[in-house]
Amino acid sequence: MPCIVPTKPTVQMQHQRVGSAAAAAAERCTAHEVPEEVARHHEHSAGAGQCCSAVVQAVSAPVSAVWSVVRRFDAPQSYKRFVRSCHVIGGGVHVGALREVRVVSGLPAATSRERLEILDEERHVLSFRVVGGDHRLANYRSVTTLHAAPDGEGTVVVESYVVDVPPATPATTPASSSTPSSAATSTPSPAPPRSSTSTPTPPHLQNPNFTPPPNPL
Repeated sequence: MPCIVPTKPTVQMQHQRVGSAAAAAAERCTAHEVPEEVARHHEHSAGAGQCCSAVVQAVSAPVSAVWSVVRRFDAPQSYKRFVRSCHVIGGGVHVGALREVRVVSGLPAATSRERLEILDEERHVLSFRVVGGDHRLANYRSVTTLHAAPDGEGTVVVESYVVDVPPATPATTPASSSTPSSAATSTPSPAPPRSSTSTPTPPHLQNPNFTPPPNPL
C-alpha cells in the first residue's frame, strides 16, 4: 500500500502495513514530495506489524529561523506541547547523544529515552530513535527535514516516522484512519493564514490535532 502524496500545506498522511516481512520489504514510503537531497531520509521501510506516517507543514518563516528551534535536540519542549522537560545525558548535543524526555500528565506514558541519529546542519535534517522509557513505542524512529517553500517565502517542514503497531491496536485499521494514539475521527484543522510578520511556529504547534502516533513522546 503506497503512501498518498499530500495535496495541502498541512496534511497528515498515514498508512499502515501489517503482513509478511517479504511483502513489506518490497514497498517503501517514497511518495512524499520533498527535495531529492532529503527524500532518502523519509523512505521508511515499514516491516510486518509496523506503520509509518508523514506530516507536511508550511511555516511562514525562513528556514534559518525554523531550524534554530527544530535543531534543539536538548529542548523539544519549545515546540512539542506534550513534552514537559528534557535532559541530555552527559551534556553536549551530538550524533549518538541520549536525552531523557518527560511528558505532560494525561498521556499513556511518562518518560522516553531517545538517541540522536542525524543532525545535518547543512541540509536541515534531524532524526532520533526511541531506545527506552515508560511508554508503548517500540522501534520508533522519527525524521524531520526543512526546506524553502517553492515560492521562496517560508519553510516546508516534513516529519515522518516508522513504529511498531502496539499489540492492542487492531491489525485491520484502515489506511485512512486517524492517529492511533488518539483514535479520533475528526479531520485535522487547517493551517493558520500565512503572514510575513508572524512569529516562527514549528509544525507541531500550528496543528493542535497532531501528535505523533501511536502514543506521542
